[in-house]
Amino acid sequence: MSITLKAVEGIKTREHKGVYHLPSSFSQVEAIVNLDSMKDHLCITISSPKPDTKYHLRTISHVNFLYGSFQYPLLIPNGDIGYSLKMSRVNKSDGPAKTYTTLTPCMFYASLYMEREGVYNNITKCRRLFQQFTVDNYVKVVNSRLSFIEINQKEIRKERADILRGDDGQSSGQRVIIPPTFVGGPRYMKQRQKDALAFVTHYGSPDFFITFTMNPRWEELSEAMAQTASSAASKQKNDRPDLVSRISKMKVDSMMDDLTKKNIFGGVKAYLYSVEWQKRGVPHVHILLWMEQHVNAELVDSVISAEIPGKEKKPRLYDIVTRCMIHKPGKGFDESHACCHGKSVNGKGKCQKDLPKPCRGDLLFGRNGYPLYKRRAVGEGGHSFSAKVKGELKTIDNSWVVLYNPYLCLKYNAHINAECSNSIKCIAYVTKYINKGCDRILLTKTGEKDDIVNEVKNYQEARYVNANEATWKIFKFTIHMSFPHVFSFELHLEGENEVFYKEGMAKEDIENKIVKDTQLTAFFKLCSRNEFAAGLYYHEMPIFFIYDKNKGNWLERRNRSSALGRIRAVTSKTVELFYLRLLLTHRLGPTSFTDIRTVNGHIYPTFREAVKAMGLLNDEDAWKQIILEIINHTNDRRQLRATYASMLVFSSLEDQSNIWEKIKDLFSSDFLHYRGLTEYNDEIYLDALDDI
Repeated sequence: MSITLKAVEGIKTREHKGVYHLPSSFSQVEAIVNLDSMKDHLCITISSPKPDTKYHLRTISHVNFLYGSFQYPLLIPNGDIGYSLKMSRVNKSDGPAKTYTTLTPCMFYASLYMEREGVYNNITKCRRLFQQFTVDNYVKVVNSRLSFIEINQKEIRKERADILRGDDGQSSGQRVIIPPTFVGGPRYMKQRQKDALAFVTHYGSPDFFITFTMNPRWEELSEAMAQTASSAASKQKNDRPDLVSRISKMKVDSMMDDLTKKNIFGGVKAYLYSVEWQKRGVPHVHILLWMEQHVNAELVDSVISAEIPGKEKKPRLYDIVTRCMIHKPGKGFDESHACCHGKSVNGKGKCQKDLPKPCRGDLLFGRNGYPLYKRRAVGEGGHSFSAKVKGELKTIDNSWVVLYNPYLCLKYNAHINAECSNSIKCIAYVTKYINKGCDRILLTKTGEKDDIVNEVKNYQEARYVNANEATWKIFKFTIHMSFPHVFSFELHLEGENEVFYKEGMAKEDIENKIVKDTQLTAFFKLCSRNEFAAGLYYHEMPIFFIYDKNKGNWLERRNRSSALGRIRAVTSKTVELFYLRLLLTHRLGPTSFTDIRTVNGHIYPTFREAVKAMGLLNDEDAWKQIILEIINHTNDRRQLRATYASMLVFSSLEDQSNIWEKIKDLFSSDFLHYRGLTEYNDEIYLDALDDI
């Protein structure tokens, strides 16, 4: 049997295709690992002095404190004790020493990478072996976390309260595998996507989309390596992933200060960013900004440039732009259509980024896509330069320039792509793209029959880890950041809230969990006794109140700060739950499930009938609001169209075509993206109608 790495083209997968790439860096140590703790035990086998062991061999697990000494004798020549589950940490900063019983693997491994005065750190001087050591340590950290989840949640189950009341708690319920608190897990990434869409619901489309890619040739990195390197140390930046991560983190923090505190683009009312790692190894950051003031053409033209600066007037910016911000054409393709990242389509080169762009003398906002930026041609005020591309000398003009901000490029000397995004209709794709998750590799096995796909897909969809990502996560640097904070609210029908319990728990303890108020029932009780809360919608609660999980009630915030709330998204397949969510977004201060079904003094038996009585499915403006609410809580346009078709069945609007004319762009944005177009046409609308 042989294993082959494959690209994602032509392969169906539910994951975002942006996470699948083939490696492009060969000077850095990477690992393709299975992070399932039950299938990937890191261990070594040594000769044992015990005569009763088979063949005098003994297996040592990665949690054994001798693992590092045997696995990396060159890094740990003195046989120093490695990490063990029995280790504790000591804090000597304040007065007498205080011993704590917990020492996490991240704490221990992070301490190994520290540079201490007067101490020679042999580990960081071993070049590619240090990279392997770092990746190995990170894999052990993740395995330890998954093992903890497996051991401590093995007996934890969840079930609806109404079903649990008639059950003994011994055999029902679903097992909890990986919770959303596990950073990088599938549930965690789904939560980040929905949080991003909550920003869109409240603030609209983001105004700026910025991508910041780290520069391995930074002066700070070269100076740090010169100070810490030995005479035999390599000059390769990949050999010190710890320094790359630390300096990159400082750069990210500095840039966010420039954007959100110094306001170089203007006042920012909300932002979020996500850190990822490319296959070439260096980290890069995706940033979305929502501005306080309306973004107009004058502002965009002042902060975003798509032109090569003059070499005589701005020599340093000219050097950075020509080195970092040019999408160079490729050899062997028609230069008018292809670039170095192009693909061959029908025998002709095609650029994935749709470059080169047409030259024009002014800025024009697009109706449905990115603006058309000013790119003056040579002879009309534009500049060009000559560069070698795969052995051939080519002339590069403004049509090949990647959008950038001059201030950020000058300050950080890196590839920083800044674009105005407030006119993009497919914003759901953008929010999903920046939260697509960890990189993966597709593995195909030859010589054997295809295996049946099951829930554990790590044999076919393996996680890809490089040394820079490993050190970043060992240091516990921020991967996702947003402001303001987003709170997710529970949604359930009466008596059908989910209850977490341990297998074998006493009946009385289970009953106490069942009768405990949830976020929704506590909201009802608060509205019945608090006049101010009775004037709020459910999703507005985190602005003025905070939920106490232990007490099961809402408490008034002492210091009111910016916060957003989002109700858990549901589909029309769960009919009553879907209409309950719809009512909660239109009813102020309901006091009970019965009250929310009451319309004009009449209590309706179902939420669907209450929605119909309120006229929400018969009013055109309400329909558009409902559709926009659904759009901003899902990034799956096919699911959205299915929900829309279901709503058409239950509505009694006479003029459906009028609504379609007003929302057809939103329902067709995925077809626009897949076709690589910036303007809608009848063919795209027909594709969406055909799907509906």
